[in-house]
Amino acid sequence: MYYPLYFVLNIISSVGFAPIIEEIMFRVFLQTYARKFFSPKGAIWVSSICFSLFHFSKEQGLGNISIIGSL
Repeated sequence: MYYPLYFVLNIISSVGFAPIIEEIMFRVFLQTYARKFFSPKGAIWVSSICFSLFHFSKEQGLGNISIIGSL
């Protein structure tokens, strides 16, 4: 909070840019690439599993495993 501009920029990037970049990475690039090797449903599964594992944090321990299913 010593630098309000940095705080605002951090909020904008965390709330605005990060989700958009994730959607582009996982849905556009990865899912499109996976469609070359799998059916459309299979490509969605591959993309979903990679998305879940990307958000897994081993520092949070086994309690984080339940979150993977909801992602």
